[in-house]
Amino acid sequence: MPNAAAAADPRMAGRAGDAAAEVAEALADERSRRYEATIRSAARLYSLPESLVRAVVHTESNYNPNAVSRTGAMGLTQLMPSTARFLGVTRPFDARQNLYGGAKFLRLLANRFSGDMVLVLAGYFSGAGAVQKYGGVPPHAGVRGYVKVVLRRFYAYERELQRREEPADEPNRAIAGVP
Repeated sequence: MPNAAAAADPRMAGRAGDAAAEVAEALADERSRRYEATIRSAARLYSLPESLVRAVVHTESNYNPNAVSRTGAMGLTQLMPSTARFLGVTRPFDARQNLYGGAKFLRLLANRFSGDMVLVLAGYFSGAGAVQKYGGVPPHAGVRGYVKVVLRRFYAYERELQRREEPADEPNRAIAGVP
């Protein structure tokens, strides 16, 4: 699980423009490009938006596969040891295992919370039991800050990845419908 103090940090919860800039920077960084194919593959396997997996990885570890939180969460998706075991992740610092484990966990939470992304992220941060106990997002600044940060990054990744997929504006050289 992520660092609650970091999630509540107002610098992390910047405005949408800040999220767009940091996402563009992250996508240009070698660390994020190194995991592009695995993130895409894990997102597809678990029927998740690639942007969601990217936003979680960015927030949890900033694409550092060796990240360890003060609570003991490990790797790119910051899996707690018990969660990693539950998900079958035997080597949490192995980027592929960690990414697939984190994506699987997001899918399990999405199933449990009927795809409600806010509840999924709150569950990822604080545990599904806490979300159920409070009947929604737990009333703690760290949880709420985390959800806001990940959602801002999710939408920024969505916009940036869509922009990158758009074909370049090339002049139409077809004459009378003949290419």
